[in-house]
Amino acid sequence: MSENNMSRRNIHRGRPKKRKKGCLIFFIIIIVLLIGAGAVGAYFYNNVVNTVDVIQQSRPEEQVNLRDEDEPDPVVSRIQNKEPFSMLILGVEPSANDNLEEGQSDFIVVATVSPEEESVVMTNIPSNTLTEIAGQKSEGMIREAYQTGGLSNTVNTVQDLLEIPIDYTLTVNLNGLADIIDAIGEVSVTATETFDQNGYSFVAGETYNMDGEMALAYIGDIDEAIESANSQDKARQVVSAIVPQISQINSLTSIPKLLSSLNGNVLTNLSFKDIQTIALDYRQIITNVETVQLEGNSEMIDDVTYEVLDSNTLTNIQEQLKALLEQ
Repeated sequence: MSENNMSRRNIHRGRPKKRKKGCLIFFIIIIVLLIGAGAVGAYFYNNVVNTVDVIQQSRPEEQVNLRDEDEPDPVVSRIQNKEPFSMLILGVEPSANDNLEEGQSDFIVVATVSPEEESVVMTNIPSNTLTEIAGQKSEGMIREAYQTGGLSNTVNTVQDLLEIPIDYTLTVNLNGLADIIDAIGEVSVTATETFDQNGYSFVAGETYNMDGEMALAYIGDIDEAIESANSQDKARQVVSAIVPQISQINSLTSIPKLLSSLNGNVLTNLSFKDIQTIALDYRQIITNVETVQLEGNSEMIDDVTYEVLDSNTLTNIQEQLKALLEQ
């Protein structure tokens, strides 16, 4: 960063706010994985295959390949061969025309999976992290990578930041979470805080049967109102309430709704076989999840708050992820 920019930093320091929706994205992954595992039954096999075809997104041609150049396609067999792999998970607020390939990435998570270590590390990257944006040779918020250059630019920026290859991508429409919840019915959640949000009132200790809209209001409290240390627990509550219901879905009406809810709300370059393999062979691994947070200081530059990462923390995380992917 230039000395000029350095001089414009105001005192506004502290631990960066954690991204609150990261575990919801993991919930979306579980949905897709359970579908791929055949949780909906053989009768709907063709529906599942068609859904995966619809949510398929090609690997960006502009993505820089950091894998061995001798590999003809670095993503085609890593999962089936039980090799370590990484996945960039983006939560996107789509553009005005609801195009998921355009918009703003409100949260960014990198999942690194090691079959040998039987572990998953979820690295949360604050969306206002100050970093060099790939292809621009200038610094900005990391979320700007998606706004200015879409998926490929975001992948390249994250690869540069973490110094690891990104093998797979999963993009989720934040506005579509209610569709997915409504597709599986109401979820029962006991409020841990008393608060009002988006026309709903929640009382600590009271249990609520939430549809998609009400669940979003409960989750929205995490983003805007409460900054307590247990704020992410509320999102985990929703996850815990929803995931068991997915595996129990067996009605002829609910299954098509669940599959339909993914259309327009999820994009991935995982193949159907990849998804099946993860769901069937990685079932135990994906329950052993460690979450790490890129940490630094919140700093005001030109009246905009950025997260300026601590270099030691960044280096430690880079080394941890590299070691995991080199097993």
